[in-house]
Amino acid sequence: MGSYSQFRDAFWTDPDIRKLSPEEKLLFVWFITNPYRHYSGLYFFEFGSISRQTGLSEKTVRKGMDTLSEHGFIKYNPTFSMVWIKKMARHEIRRSEKTGSYSEKQTKGVANHFQTLHNCPLIKDFLDYYTDMEIPYRYPIRQEEEKEEIKREEERPPCTLSKKSAKKIKSRIPDDFKISDRVREWARKNNFDHLQEHLEAFKLRAQARGYEYVDWDAAFMNAIREDWGKIRGNGGTLPQDAVLAKKRHDPECPRCRGSGTYCCGAMPDGSPAYKPCDCEMKDGPAAN
Repeated sequence: MGSYSQFRDAFWTDPDIRKLSPEEKLLFVWFITNPYRHYSGLYFFEFGSISRQTGLSEKTVRKGMDTLSEHGFIKYNPTFSMVWIKKMARHEIRRSEKTGSYSEKQTKGVANHFQTLHNCPLIKDFLDYYTDMEIPYRYPIRQEEEKEEIKREEERPPCTLSKKSAKKIKSRIPDDFKISDRVREWARKNNFDHLQEHLEAFKLRAQARGYEYVDWDAAFMNAIREDWGKIRGNGGTLPQDAVLAKKRHDPECPRCRGSGTYCCGAMPDGSPAYKPCDCEMKDGPAAN
């Protein structure tokens, strides 16, 4: 691929670039030319600035970032609001034609830049990827935490379970599932609102389809990001069909007990299989 922030013909003829949609190409061009960028390819940016400067909708931007991440163009850390354009440093940092070594001045500049990024995990990913660049920066190792972890391991009684059986198990959505502090903080940093409406839509869908997850907070955040309930496009309210769906199941139904789904057997791996219940709610308060 040709140079990044300074375009060449090779950029547009690159087979990987040609596979992207027009919106994804525009988004990628923004990541490598925007005013917040750093020649290392790793930098902080404000999510809302993408839509303002490109004219792309927030939904298109999020979908495009997922595509660019899946194809290995970028890596994004929403907690730190930082992005890493993986191949950018390879093209932006000069290399000696005689020795093949990278510019000492620029690699020192990268190290100084990393000092301002609050130990973002993407720094370690960068250093692991560019081992030949010899960046004079050492991702901090919290030795006290490592010693404490070793101590806990030594004090922990021997485990008789196999590694396979010790894995976290998927479960259906808890009856008391609610918006956690973890989700609220994530939503605040990523400018998401209408969390209660998102929660109602998420619970309805999870219950109706019998979804099972290991981490329900992570699943909920993904549902907010993908707007399962079409909340952002509906003025912050649940669609009418979702409201009606909430009122359709009978809390006294012997099969689903108002949840909308019931166990109808087992999957090939032995896990329970669920199917939608066709009961109708009787007169009285709506089933949750």
